[in-house]
Amino acid sequence: MQCKRCKTFFKYDKYDGICPQCAYFNRPPGMEEVDLFEDDKRFQTENYVLPQMEGIHMELHKKYDSDKKPHKKKKTAKNNAGHFSDYLEIKSKENMETKKDAANSRVRIIVCLIVAIIAILFQIFENMM
Repeated sequence: MQCKRCKTFFKYDKYDGICPQCAYFNRPPGMEEVDLFEDDKRFQTENYVLPQMEGIHMELHKKYDSDKKPHKKKKTAKNNAGHFSDYLEIKSKENMETKKDAANSRVRIIVCLIVAIIAILFQIFENMM
C-alpha cells in the first residue's frame, strides 16, 4: 500500500495501516475493508436467526393490523360535524342544570340566614321585654 501523505510504499498488514515513515494512518481500500471483517461472525448473514422480539413484533402487527376496526376513528370534517353539534347540545343542557342547582343552593342559604337572623332578633327582643 502507498501512504497517502508521504507516498511511501509499505505492507498494510504488517504495520496495521500506519505508515512507518510519517506515522499517518491509511484507511484500507473498500475491498480490503470488507475482507478484514469477512471472518468475523457478527457480519455473517447465513443461518441468521431473528432475535426473539422480532417474531413477537410481527405477530402483533398481523393480529392488530388485520382487525377490521381501525385503532382510532379517522378525523374528518364530515364525521365531526354531527358529533360536535350533539356535543354542544349536551354541554348546554349540563350547564343549565348546574346553573339551576347553583341558584337553588344560593336561595336555600339565603333563606336559612334570614331564618337564623329572625330567630336571633326574636331572642334579643324577648329578653328586653
